[in-house]
Amino acid sequence: MWPGRSGQQYCYGIYPRHWRFGPWQPGNYIYAVESAPSKLLPLYIGQTDDLDRRLMEHDSESNPFGATHLCAHFNYYEYGALGRLAEERDLIELWQPGCKRIGFHEGSDPNRIRTQLPEFAVWRRSA
Repeated sequence: MWPGRSGQQYCYGIYPRHWRFGPWQPGNYIYAVESAPSKLLPLYIGQTDDLDRRLMEHDSESNPFGATHLCAHFNYYEYGALGRLAEERDLIELWQPGCKRIGFHEGSDPNRIRTQLPEFAVWRRSA
């Protein structure tokens, strides 16, 4: 579960970073790094109407975020694009992921980003 600033809890599946989904599956996603055993730090939070297409676009950038994990939350018909955008904003406001907060660009050192994330930005995976 990833909490948002509003207190809403969002349930995400955890996948290997290069995981592929079927076409036209809308949802929200988080690129994360395992900072310690069973702890993930979000590096990038996004939303899309096609997870597979958007994640392939990110992969074409040669893993610019230094992510080790992909978390995804499918968001079909209940909320639509407005729901995906609201969820993305709610998560970003709480977690302040490094890639959206400190001007990350390709070629940056992912370890530098990890040291600049706030202390609370640690999520414990349930056993």
